[in-house]
Amino acid sequence: MSIGFGAAELLGLSFALGAFFAGVVVGESDHSHRAAVELQPLQDVFTALFFVAMGMLFDPGILARQPLQVLAVVAVIVLGKSAGKSGGARTRTKAGA
Repeated sequence: MSIGFGAAELLGLSFALGAFFAGVVVGESDHSHRAAVELQPLQDVFTALFFVAMGMLFDPGILARQPLQVLAVVAVIVLGKSAGKSGGARTRTKAGA
């Protein structure tokens, strides 16, 4: 907390950016594994909160109003993820050979 607050106050940065710097410092320290284990329940709560918030923003009527656009977006996501996965697998295979 003191790193985040110090970066925010002394450097004139936002507290969120100070918290990011604090996370980087803790991540590089010997205590990173312990911090990750202790913060896991908090991460789970915020993950659930994120998906609930995104679900609340979803308008189901868009499926009826613009079905082709929705299918196009889904196709781009599926094909993009598939291409990314296969490209990553090829890169990993070449690096391991």
